[in-house]
Amino acid sequence: MDLRRDLGVVVASDYADPASIAANMVPWNPDQDLGTTVRVWDVSHLDAGPQKIIQVPAGPRVEPNRVQKEPEGLMEVGLTHLHQHRGAFTASMMGGTLFYSPDIAAPSPIFRECTTLVPEPAPRCSSSRPTTGI
Repeated sequence: MDLRRDLGVVVASDYADPASIAANMVPWNPDQDLGTTVRVWDVSHLDAGPQKIIQVPAGPRVEPNRVQKEPEGLMEVGLTHLHQHRGAFTASMMGGTLFYSPDIAAPSPIFRECTTLVPEPAPRCSSSRPTTGI
């Protein structure tokens, strides 16, 4: 989870449904329910639940097991913390992919898969795959 009071947001990524992990008896089980979304709450109305649920895109890779695709099992989410930056990062465990959205406070933020990250003057993916099927 991460918080930006100046943007009025709290964000969290959905790693997995705990029951599907606890009940799993098969390595790389394709029936595991791994998370592929980032949730955004309005910091002044946390009790209202998430105001946005953002589907992180699937990439072009074709994996034999669906739980190894790019957005499966989003482990970490982080916000940029310089006042002029509004972006968010998330990374997947199973797909091993870094995603970036340049403006998490936008009405409909879009995450893109990063292949090269350029930190200055503002974080951006210099080489990214556009989202599809969101």
